[in-house]
Amino acid sequence: MSNMERFKPMVESMVRKNLATLPGFTAKDLKAECWAAVVAGIKRWDGCKGRLEPWVYTIVSGRIRDLRKKALSQKKGETLLLTSIRKGEPM
Repeated sequence: MSNMERFKPMVESMVRKNLATLPGFTAKDLKAECWAAVVAGIKRWDGCKGRLEPWVYTIVSGRIRDLRKKALSQKKGETLLLTSIRKGEPM
């Protein structure tokens, strides 16, 4: 069994649980983001310091958290822009 097959249920579960908090994403998009984060970071994993499972969980959790922060930041930016436009303030 490959590592991807081994961790697929965990990643899919995390995506299902967090998809509602990221309305701009499909499940497929979010899974792709999570796997890309794991692949990009695999060189940082040190087997001497711990098992791969908690490391993958941490990477996926972190990527979802980062995407949520980015979405919230963009939403706040849009709100500020709309507020400025309503008040007639220059941009």
